[in-house]
Amino acid sequence: MGTVRRRRWATVVAVVCTGLATTVCLPGVAMAKPVAAPADFNGDGYQDLVVPAPTATVGRARGAGAVVVLYGSRTGVSPARRVVFTQDTPGVPDGAESQDLFGASTA
Repeated sequence: MGTVRRRRWATVVAVVCTGLATTVCLPGVAMAKPVAAPADFNGDGYQDLVVPAPTATVGRARGAGAVVVLYGSRTGVSPARRVVFTQDTPGVPDGAESQDLFGASTA
């Protein structure tokens, strides 16, 4: 007899910002109440939003990629308060090269 596998999806992060809603789901056990998620990157107590940009041009490297963190506040997420990470950012391994697609996968 074969084994039957079932997957349940538990919502991990839900961020809403002026008409933009993003939900990240991971396989897991369904839960009745929300799970606390580490979505506060700068430690100010407000949820932040990670936006991958894997086809971004970095310097002269087309498609090198980037990851943008939009910082949240009492009034929501603002594109004015952000930080952009690429492979040319100090502390990030390697360097930006064409078609690296950095940021294609975030966790």
